[in-house]
Amino acid sequence: MPDIPQNEDLDPERLEPVFDYLRKHSGHSSLATLRGELLKYGYDRATVDRAIAVHQEQNPPKPPASVWPKVLLVVAFNAVIMALIGWASREGEYGFIPAVVVYGFLICCVELVVFFSLRAASGTRHWGHALLQGLALFVGLAVVVLGGLCFAGP
Repeated sequence: MPDIPQNEDLDPERLEPVFDYLRKHSGHSSLATLRGELLKYGYDRATVDRAIAVHQEQNPPKPPASVWPKVLLVVAFNAVIMALIGWASREGEYGFIPAVVVYGFLICCVELVVFFSLRAASGTRHWGHALLQGLALFVGLAVVVLGGLCFAGP
């Protein structure tokens, strides 16, 4: 264990309060922030460093969750909504393509507002990024599909 500072003076009884603090707060704050707080509370630097090293060894960081399932969920949701709009407007006064374009633009505007509100909240940024990426993917697919419909012959 080359990363863990070795110090025989650090017995487990001295480390246990630091471990408890790290277990309690490591989900909410970074280890650097917790280290600063523990040093501010008067704990010895060697004790804190040893406890953080052991804590990191026992609790390796989790890999980031993939955003793609959420992106595909956004694309599927948008596709269903647009299919329903297209189905409802197939015999309307203005026709299929203008209705899909106008309502698609409105849906994009609403999703952008939701993206910015999710981006502002710290716990939902992952969903905000998924929404923006899903929206971008959906707009790209919609341009290809609508372009194909516009230029396809009767």
